[in-house]
Amino acid sequence: MLTQPIPEVTSGDVERVVHRDFPSERHAEIHEILSVYGRESWQCGEDRVRLAALKLAAGDVGRLRAEIDRATLDYHGIIAGAEYPGFTIKVGCCGTPTDDEHCEHAANAKAVIDEDWRQYREWLER
Repeated sequence: MLTQPIPEVTSGDVERVVHRDFPSERHAEIHEILSVYGRESWQCGEDRVRLAALKLAAGDVGRLRAEIDRATLDYHGIIAGAEYPGFTIKVGCCGTPTDDEHCEHAANAKAVIDEDWRQYREWLER
């Protein structure tokens, strides 16, 4: 069974990325935008979702606002887009492979998962 890594992130990671990706005069605004996610009891993984929104926003305040708005309705899409972009596009749309396709499909999926994880870690650590 294939599993995708789940990043273990903290509010410190969120803070570091805010400082890295946005000018200091916008930090209060960015934190205000980020705080919108996590107000409802069903909104879990605040730091993970906020980082996903920051990654997808790529330094664009308007896009950050849109990603957080999207997360308040359903956070799964922004996590998939930020953490598993290749899998979402290349594997997620393919459905379940037949028995004959299983081994090749699993090997391809593993390579995509590994690449997604590499690019996420690289983004987070830069």
